[in-house]
Amino acid sequence: MVPNVSPWTLFGVLALSLLGSAAPSRPPRTPENVMHRGYVWLYENALRDECGYKGVQSYWDWPAYVKDGLEDSTIFDGGPYSLGSNGRGNDLCVYKGPFSNYTATFRYFSNDIIMDNIENNGNGSIPSWSFDYSPNCFQRALDDDSLRLNNNYSDIEQLLSQPTISDFQNILSTPEGDAHYGPHGGGHVAMGGDGADLFTSPTDPVFFLIRIECLLDGAYAGFYANGKALAVAHYTSSALQTYDITDPNGKIKPLQTFTYTMSKEGPAGARQAAPHIHETRTDPLEQYVLAVDLGADKVRIYAIDDDTLLLDERKALNATPGSGPRHGVFTQEPIRFADGKSDYVFYLGAEIAGTITAYRVKYLPNRGGIDFVPLPNGTYSSLEPGVPKPYTTGKGITGELRLSPDGNFLIVSNRRDERFNGTVTQYPPSGKSDSMSTFRIRYDLQGKLDFVQAASAGGYVAQTYDLNTAGDLAAVGVQLGQRISILERDLGSGLFKEQVAYLDLDGEMWGVLWNDKVNN
Repeated sequence: MVPNVSPWTLFGVLALSLLGSAAPSRPPRTPENVMHRGYVWLYENALRDECGYKGVQSYWDWPAYVKDGLEDSTIFDGGPYSLGSNGRGNDLCVYKGPFSNYTATFRYFSNDIIMDNIENNGNGSIPSWSFDYSPNCFQRALDDDSLRLNNNYSDIEQLLSQPTISDFQNILSTPEGDAHYGPHGGGHVAMGGDGADLFTSPTDPVFFLIRIECLLDGAYAGFYANGKALAVAHYTSSALQTYDITDPNGKIKPLQTFTYTMSKEGPAGARQAAPHIHETRTDPLEQYVLAVDLGADKVRIYAIDDDTLLLDERKALNATPGSGPRHGVFTQEPIRFADGKSDYVFYLGAEIAGTITAYRVKYLPNRGGIDFVPLPNGTYSSLEPGVPKPYTTGKGITGELRLSPDGNFLIVSNRRDERFNGTVTQYPPSGKSDSMSTFRIRYDLQGKLDFVQAASAGGYVAQTYDLNTAGDLAAVGVQLGQRISILERDLGSGLFKEQVAYLDLDGEMWGVLWNDKVNN
């Protein structure tokens, strides 16, 4: 008879189901990082929703533990804030600290069963007893040699410098039989015991730390320091990572990782249960990197060291609570204000509130930060004036925010407003289309926005868009419509004319970049 099982055990059941042949949902050769990211996402949400956890999912920085070993580290020393000790004795049971009294519920899977699955791309057979209740002690056998061989700084730098997902995958997990397991296999072997078992490794809590070492959830990336460095916004991982990209051979060198937490969720509830970095960009003078945090209602500001490429945090811009800032953009030129001084204006799009807020930008001396001063009556709906905000159950409204190439217009993609009606063929998937809003920037009125037009985006959930170099065409990524819609645009009036082309895709659209500068 099987007793009531804990949610922790259920995550083990889910992993076994995904990895075994009984799970048709995992097609052959599915990239493991894709499957595991979804798996860790479910786990992190369970921590928050079922256990009341208010932080973010931490990750194990493997190389930091190579020199001094694992057993005496704060992760495995058996202290009250550790994840339990190493195993000991013939049975390798964790004997000290958290999880020392934890009972594992699955049998040990022998190597021939594991090899059968590996050789069959994850679709090998699993025994009929796989899901039987089989209580035993929680095992661990830490292996410093595996960590030194497979998870040192050189290995991680090599992994992060790969140009394609395929190359990344090949470095992440080297072929079976190779003495060098790769960072993925090396992490498992370094755990040992239950953690080294292909099928039941999630029963060791360390599993969830080794699955996000590389923060594979980048939502946006922006160059800084005249293209010498890259700043990546990590939405789910609540982090900002930077990289040196000056190597002439294309090798990417990690620089810094900033990870954020919140003591409680924001006014928007689940949408703001944790910090969510949605965009990175630089200011017009290239002195700062801005990280737009939807979860914390902030724009985090970092001063750039032009020599080292390192970032140093400054005072953040605090947006309206619950607004959920997503993207921002600066005017191309300073604007003259009534006091006779000229400053740039920063427009911040808030996706939850469905608004755009204008700020006067005042630079503090010696790269001491930026003072963002809200303009009087400077908050606008991103929708057409008079159109009520749609009820979206907390999902975003305001999407992409860009300037026209001439700098005279601010163009915003909106989501879920269903402003236009048509056929399913015309506006997939439901026959309704969201809007593209165009505003004229009034350089003569201190950056005021004048609404110009609401045009059809070409389908439902206009997630993102980009303009060609001339600015007379826009490629709109219609997420749920699974289409790229090409809209023609008049340069003088700023008005969109009509859809002139489209491309249907097999899957949802998350990002669009228009590159018309490629030499054939």
